[in-house]
Amino acid sequence: MTIRPGPRNLITDVEGILVGNAEDHRVRTGVTVIYPEARCAAAADVRGGAPGTWNVQALDATSLANEVDAIVLSGGSMYGLDAGGGVVAALGARGRGIGFGGAVIPVVPGAILFDLANGGEKDWGEAPPYAALGRAALDAVGPDFALGNAGAGLGARSGALKGGLGSASTVTEDGLQIGALVAVNSFGSAVMPGCDRFWAGPLELGGEFGGLGPPPAGWRGEAEMPLPPSFAANPMANTTIAVVACNVALGKGELQRLAIMAQDGLARAIRPIHTPFDGDSVFTMATGRLPLTNPAMLARLGHLAADTLARAVARGCTTRRAWATGRGGGSNDMGEAITAPQTGTSDKVDPAALAASVVAVTVSIFVVPGPFEVFNLVVATVVLSILIAFYGDKARSPARSWAFACGAALVAMPAFGFALEAARTDLPLDFLVNGNLWNCGPAPCQGESRVSSVPTTGLAIVWLGLAITFTGIDLRHQATRSRRG
Repeated sequence: MTIRPGPRNLITDVEGILVGNAEDHRVRTGVTVIYPEARCAAAADVRGGAPGTWNVQALDATSLANEVDAIVLSGGSMYGLDAGGGVVAALGARGRGIGFGGAVIPVVPGAILFDLANGGEKDWGEAPPYAALGRAALDAVGPDFALGNAGAGLGARSGALKGGLGSASTVTEDGLQIGALVAVNSFGSAVMPGCDRFWAGPLELGGEFGGLGPPPAGWRGEAEMPLPPSFAANPMANTTIAVVACNVALGKGELQRLAIMAQDGLARAIRPIHTPFDGDSVFTMATGRLPLTNPAMLARLGHLAADTLARAVARGCTTRRAWATGRGGGSNDMGEAITAPQTGTSDKVDPAALAASVVAVTVSIFVVPGPFEVFNLVVATVVLSILIAFYGDKARSPARSWAFACGAALVAMPAFGFALEAARTDLPLDFLVNGNLWNCGPAPCQGESRVSSVPTTGLAIVWLGLAITFTGIDLRHQATRSRRG
């Protein structure tokens, strides 16, 4: 029997499930609310060694009831627990919940992840933003929502890559609907070491996270577990939290079994997983639109749920994008936007931009007069390389680094040449001020010169054109990245 993603390839392809996100980009954190249109049964399975959850025991098969009004996933570590309170208050004001003695009590379990070390402004004093973010996420619930840098995934990190919010769905010919949503903030990596392939790659449907295929020929896994770059400073700064929903009517024990099987999706998509440093938690929800006919159907649901969750992990790491350095300060080393994932952070000089600066200086030697060509080459190359190293590290955009290289060459090359020529020939100051900076030839410049047949003005036009071209490419790249969320 064939399977396929749902129309949106989101958890909201399960009828009756809505999702809302809210973010605070200044703080670099967010909240995601999973909202069933009607109260539904739920369960949870916690496998990580450092979990942060609330109301999970109320979902246990031995507890009185296990129907929920919403599930909340939040950044903020322990501060994020306030998000659940904000959602409870908002739902209670709407009259949504279970009635006890004339009072309405919403049942809202949830889980948190650690995003306190991502550089955002966390100086909130006694007023963390999470209760307000929870209410805002509840107000935003609907069938469509953003992935990547959104909701609880905004401040997340996955191994050495920027993490994010991912979702995927599976529908079958006989009417089953399974959806998964995950905030990927894992200690382990979603990408195979030494290449750009996802561990979940074999489960991909329709090129949903790049269509990269299997790892390159001869690929071998690392013999030892790699540690994320931030591990030494923040050894317990991880957690992957997820929700899996289906449209089948499941009892308490059956929902718990579905949660246990769904956890295998994290193991298929992230390595290592369930470490002492993670708080990996998976919630399950059942809307009850279809009957459960036999135990084999539950086994099938669990299998599909695990694969769907693994795909959601990869989608969360595919659609995320790097931080833009702003008032929050802090590190901007959390990865770049990818259609095909990068294998790590980009904290080195962009090779293409550095090559462009070296070529720019070398070519300019032949249009700058004077006997100091070698010195000119060395000084200009060193200066431009430093500039490219600094700016390329901040920009995280090859096109932007190229544009910067060409612009720097445009400005710096004639200036270096004239400064050196002036030092050699004692040119008067008025010539340096009034002379033709862009078309220096043998006539105004004294002494022996090696002047190219291409005037410096033409070279300047070339650098200017390249700078404008690469700036346009970068702007288009930024616009595309914004549309991906």
